[in-house]
Amino acid sequence: MNEIKEIIFPKEQYDILIAHCRRKRAGDYLPGEDPAPKAYGLLAGRRRDDDGSSIVVARVFPLKRNVRKDKRYDEEMTRAMYAHGVPSKTPFEKRGWVADPRELFEIYRQAQEAGLELFGNYHMHVVPWPPDDPLRDTPTAIDTVLAKDSQMCVFIISLVDPARPIVRAFFESRPEQEIPVSFRESDDA
Repeated sequence: MNEIKEIIFPKEQYDILIAHCRRKRAGDYLPGEDPAPKAYGLLAGRRRDDDGSSIVVARVFPLKRNVRKDKRYDEEMTRAMYAHGVPSKTPFEKRGWVADPRELFEIYRQAQEAGLELFGNYHMHVVPWPPDDPLRDTPTAIDTVLAKDSQMCVFIISLVDPARPIVRAFFESRPEQEIPVSFRESDDA
C-alpha cells in the first residue's frame, strides 16, 4: 500500500461516505447498527495505473457493529487509549471502535468476489482541539498506534463543520505520509 501516490474518489462513493458520517453524527441509526455518533468503515478499490500508484475507490463499506464493549477487546483498547489517547469530552472507556470479525469477514468476501482490493479504513473526527488541531483533519497519536503495521490507508473525515467535510488519507495513519485524494465525477474521469 505504501506505493500508492494518489487515491481517486468518485462522487458516488464520496457521497456514500459523507452520508454515512453525517447520518451517524446526527444520531440517525439503521436497524442492527451500533447506536453511537461515530462512523467507521472500510474502502475497497482497483489500481488504475500500470505501476499501481493510483487507486480508485470502488466501494465504501460502512461498519455497523462495534464490539468494543466485548471483554475480549475492551481491556486492550482501554489500555491503548490511556497510553496514547488525548483526553476529550468522550471518556477513554467509550472511545475506539473494534470491528466485529463476522462483519469484516463478510466485507472481505464481498470485496474479493467483486475483484476489489481492501486498501483503507475510515473514521470521523468531530470535536475540535484548539489550538493544535481545530479542524481535526489529521491523525491523532492513538490513530497512528492503532494503524501501525496495518499496510492500510487511513482516512480521517473531519465533520467539525458538517456542511464542509474534509477528507484526508494517510498511510498507516502517519501524519508525515499523507496520500493525495482526488475527487472526481466518475471513476473514469
